[in-house]
Amino acid sequence: MQEELRKIARKRTITEEEKKFVMDTSKELGIDWTPELACSNCYQDQAIVLLKHISDNAKSSHDNALKLKDGIDIRWRGVRVNSATITDEIKEGMLKDNLKHYFDDEVGN
Repeated sequence: MQEELRKIARKRTITEEEKKFVMDTSKELGIDWTPELACSNCYQDQAIVLLKHISDNAKSSHDNALKLKDGIDIRWRGVRVNSATITDEIKEGMLKDNLKHYFDDEVGN
């Protein structure tokens, strides 16, 4: 899907089949979109929007799957953080603060 979207995003003109692919992919990903009639590159623009959506969701899924390393028990912003107290909000904040080293690189490590 991503490779096809990349190809469409780079093309000057696209086929009806490619237009249908962009429309179907938008619907599949839950993105409400209707192309403008007078727009010459709406489908290419939408392909870029879809690629960004897919990329953002993949990153979010990866970050949500990260687990705190065994034995970690720290204070972060005045809050005790360990495997029993960590929440998605704390995890997100720690990642924004560049504290990824407290997390396993892969789930199950």
